[in-house]
Amino acid sequence: MAAMPGARQAPGELRRDLMSAGLSRRLPPRPTRAGRCALDALCAGRPLPRDRKGLSADGIASAVALHGEPALRVLAGRFALRAGLVARVEVAGSGVLRHSARSPYFCGAVSD
Repeated sequence: MAAMPGARQAPGELRRDLMSAGLSRRLPPRPTRAGRCALDALCAGRPLPRDRKGLSADGIASAVALHGEPALRVLAGRFALRAGLVARVEVAGSGVLRHSARSPYFCGAVSD
């Protein structure tokens, strides 16, 4: 390519020509103010469902698309957790469950 300087400039010129003709655009497109406002209006008009009862597969998909991870946890929690789409939630610190049956410190009785 160093021997052919025109070959280095050709892709940029082609991209500029395609963009000026409206046949190509910048990828990925940047979010616009109008797009953010439309998305906010959609989210406000469709609150996060409390459960999946009465929702079709399309309804679940649109809720997840609008609300993201919170909707994924509510509507497809087990699937999302097993698929690694959401992080496992820490219930408590390591010392809180010290006397539980699964703990290596458990001796059969709790003495506090």
